[in-house]
Amino acid sequence: MHIKNADAILIAGDLTPKEPERRTPLLQAKFLEEELIPLVRKFRNESSIELFLIFGNDDFRANEDILKKHDGDLWHYVEETLFELKGYTIFGYTTVPITPFKFKDWEKVDSAGVHEDTYRKPYVVNGFYSTKTELKPRTIDLDNREDNIEQDIITGTKNYTKPLILMTHSPPFNTNLDMLSGNAHLGSIGVRNAIEKL
Repeated sequence: MHIKNADAILIAGDLTPKEPERRTPLLQAKFLEEELIPLVRKFRNESSIELFLIFGNDDFRANEDILKKHDGDLWHYVEETLFELKGYTIFGYTTVPITPFKFKDWEKVDSAGVHEDTYRKPYVVNGFYSTKTELKPRTIDLDNREDNIEQDIITGTKNYTKPLILMTHSPPFNTNLDMLSGNAHLGSIGVRNAIEKL
């Protein structure tokens, strides 16, 4: 990788394989330890560019300890953390609105004021969360609107200094960033609302 004149590279998640045959907590951990870490270590030995990482909703939360273990050494793991870099504040946030997919490690209600039925169909509240060795059932409670993406970002960035780089896995809703084929918007209303309030 030949990158010049950059202060930092920000990687906003989906770090691990998601092919069905490799999509287990153990195999994703093996990928992080045996493939990603050596690759990043080689890059860091050849470059002074800072790396900032968060997970994505395709990465199992059970392996978050692997990213934390190398925080400050190989990269900066900025999940729900403020980090200062050359006059900017970086805040990372992995959690996404409820999806139609079965892995629910990084999903929650989007906003207290907007129900998923109005803009997110289809979505599934029943799925699984990860432990180091297995997947366990999880159901997202749509009635608990207080614990939501919008509030997490507002609370997490309350002490930031401008300018802020908001590094989210989910793009803000109803923008050019969240548009799929057929002009469907699948981003986060919570991310968008938080940006508009910051």
